[in-house]
Amino acid sequence: MGPRPFFLGVILSPLVDLRVAFSSPRDAFQYKIMLELPQKPTHVKFAFNEKVLMVALVTGQIACYDMNHILSAVGPSRPYVLHIDVVTT
Repeated sequence: MGPRPFFLGVILSPLVDLRVAFSSPRDAFQYKIMLELPQKPTHVKFAFNEKVLMVALVTGQIACYDMNHILSAVGPSRPYVLHIDVVTT
């Protein structure tokens, strides 16, 4: 196999899946969702009772994703971006 392409994103899965994977050395962790991001993330935070995923990017942008849309998607789809803004200091 050739080299794997570089992936910029976040892997999401319910906490129960992570607990099951660590309960036995034989179980491999199987993630549920791979969310591709437009840039490299620096910070990731859930907000509004875990309904919004906020991602700070190296470019200074903050991307806000609708978790209801992400979790209800069947198969690969583009996540619904609520807002992207540039943070200035």
